[in-house]
Amino acid sequence: MEALTLEFALLLSIAVPFIWAAVVSGLGRASARVQGGFAASGMLLSTGFLVFAASRVMAEPTGLPLAFKRPWIPAFGLAFSLYVDALSLLLALVASGFGFLALLYSVDEMRREGGLPRYYMWMLFFGGSMVGLFLAGDLFTMFIFWELTSLASYGLIGFHKERLEDVGAALKAFMLTHLGGAFLLLGIFAVYLASSPHTLDFEALAGQAFTGGGMLLVSLAIASFIIAAVAKSVQFPMHNWLPSATVAPSAVTAYLHAAAMVKAGVYLLARMYTVLPGFFNVPSWNLVVVSIGCVTMLVGVMNALVQSDFKRLLAYHTISQIGYMVLGVGLGTTLGLAAGLFHLLNHALFKGCLFLCAGALIYATGSRSLDDYGGLAKRMPVTAFACLVASASISGVPPFNGFVSKWMIYGAAIEAGYAWAAVIAMFTSALTLASFAKVVHSAFLGSTPERLREVKEVPATMKIPLTVLALACILFGVFPAAPLSLVGLAASGLVPGLPLAVYSFGLVTEIGVWLPTVAALLLFLGILLGLAIYYASARVSPVAPTADKYKVFVGGEDVSLEEVSFTSHHFYSPVKSILKPLYEVGEKGGLDRLDYGIARLIDRACGFFRKVHTGVLSMYVFWLLLALLVFALMLWW
Repeated sequence: MEALTLEFALLLSIAVPFIWAAVVSGLGRASARVQGGFAASGMLLSTGFLVFAASRVMAEPTGLPLAFKRPWIPAFGLAFSLYVDALSLLLALVASGFGFLALLYSVDEMRREGGLPRYYMWMLFFGGSMVGLFLAGDLFTMFIFWELTSLASYGLIGFHKERLEDVGAALKAFMLTHLGGAFLLLGIFAVYLASSPHTLDFEALAGQAFTGGGMLLVSLAIASFIIAAVAKSVQFPMHNWLPSATVAPSAVTAYLHAAAMVKAGVYLLARMYTVLPGFFNVPSWNLVVVSIGCVTMLVGVMNALVQSDFKRLLAYHTISQIGYMVLGVGLGTTLGLAAGLFHLLNHALFKGCLFLCAGALIYATGSRSLDDYGGLAKRMPVTAFACLVASASISGVPPFNGFVSKWMIYGAAIEAGYAWAAVIAMFTSALTLASFAKVVHSAFLGSTPERLREVKEVPATMKIPLTVLALACILFGVFPAAPLSLVGLAASGLVPGLPLAVYSFGLVTEIGVWLPTVAALLLFLGILLGLAIYYASARVSPVAPTADKYKVFVGGEDVSLEEVSFTSHHFYSPVKSILKPLYEVGEKGGLDRLDYGIARLIDRACGFFRKVHTGVLSMYVFWLLLALLVFALMLWW
C-alpha cells in the first residue's frame, strides 16, 4: 500500500500540471490575477507531491532506486515506467519548485499582456513535461517527454506571435532541439538493438553486458546521446539558439533557460552512467565531454562580456555555466558528478534570480539595454539586493553557493587529472566576475537618467521570487550540507566510489577543505570592520558631481552628466579591440550562417517531394520512409 501511495504521488506530480494546463486554457474570461494564481497553484501542488514522494523514498528500507511500471505497448515490451533515485528527485524538485516561482512572478509581469490562457497553458505543459522527463524510467518514455519540452518551448518563446523576430527565434530553438531529439532517437534505437534481450528499461540496461557487434552500437548510442545533450543544453557548437530565445517573457527565459529545459542535456549525460555503466565512463568519452564543457565555457563568457542587452548577456552566461556542469559530469568521478549536479542546482537559483531581475528592470524601465539604466539601487532596493547576491554567486565569490560548486569542480578536475580544465574554469570565472561588475555598475550605481527618476520597485508577486532565490544563494553557500547530502547521494548512485565527505562544518576533499560557515563569519566581520573604519574617517559628505567639472575634458562644450557617464561599452571595449578578429565572426552572423546554409541545403534536398506532394504530406512521407527503414533494420538484426 505504501509503494502504491508513493507511485500515485509521483504520477500526480506529472499529471497535475497537464490537468491544470487544460483547465487554465478555458479561463479566458477570468481576471489576469485569477489565471496566474490558478496556474501557480498547479505547480505548487506538483512540488508538494514531489516533496511527499521524496520523504517516502528516503524512508524506504530497500533504498534507492525504485521503479514503477504500467504496461503500455506490450507487443514491443514498452511500459509507462517511473525510475526514482536521488538524481531524478533532485532535478524534478528543481523543475517543479522553480516552476511555481516563475508562475508566481508572472502574475504581475504578464497581467498587461494578452493571450494569458495560452501563456499559462504552455508554462504548465512545460512544467509537467520536465517533471515527466526527469522521472521517466525508460528511454522511450524519456524521449516522449523530451520532445514535449521542445514543443512547449516553441509555444513559449514565440508567445508574441505577432512579432516576426519572436516566431523566428521559436522556430530556430525548435529545429535545433528537435535535431537533438532525432539523435536521441537514433541512440535509443542503437541501445535497443544492442541489448539482449531487447529493452529500453533503465533497470534492465544497468545489468547489461554488451559484447561483440553490440559494442559498435553502444558507441553509436553514446555519440548520439552526447549530440542530443549538446543541442538541448546549448553546448558549442549548437548553442546559438539560446540568445535568440531571450525574446520570450522574462519568467519564460528564467524557467526554460536557467532552471529546467537546458538542464535536460546535463541530466541525459548523467543518466548515461545508469543506462550504459562501464561503457560511457571511460577516458576517451570523458575527454570528449570535458573538452565540450571547457570550449563552451570560454565561448559563452567571451560573448557575454561584450553584450549590452541584459537578457542576451544572461543567455550567454547560461551557456558558459552549463559548460561547468558538463565538465563536472564528464569527469566520471563521484566528486566530479557531485560538483556538476550541485552547480546545476545552484545555477537554477542564481541564474533564475538574474533573469527575474532582468525582468524586473524591463518591467520598471521598459528597456533591456544596460546603457539605459543607472543609479536604480535606491529606487529598486530589493531588485538591487537580489541582483548583487546572484551576480556574486555566479561569479564564484564566497560565501555564496556558486563558489562552493565551482570550488568542487576545480578540485574534481585536478583530482581526475584534468588540471588544464580547472585552469580554464578559473579563467572563465574571472571573466564572469568582470562581466557582472559591468551589470551591477550599469544598472544600479552612478547617476540616474532623467527619464528614470520616477521608477519604483516591482510588485510583491515579483519581489517574493527574487528574495527567495537570493536568500537561497546565501543559505546554500553558508550552509551547503543539506543540499549536498542529496547531491552526494545522487553522485554515488551513478558512479560507485567513496561518498562525498560532507560535514556540518564544511566539505572535505582530497585536495582541500572548505569551511563555509567560518569563512562567511570572517567575511562578515571584515565588512563590519571596514565600514567602521570608513565612517570613523569620514569628515564631510561627498559633493555630487556636476557637468561643469567635466568641461575641462570636453573643451568647454555644454554637456550633461549623462553624456559623460561610464557605460557598459567601456567595460569591454579593450577586450573587444584585442580580440577583434574573433568578435567580427560573430558580428557577421557566426554559426547562424552555418545554420541557414544547412537549412537551405535541406530545403533543396526536399524539392523533389514538394513537386509531388504538399509540404505537410512530404514531411509525413519522409518520416514514414524513415520508420520503415528502422523497422527493417530491427527485423534484420
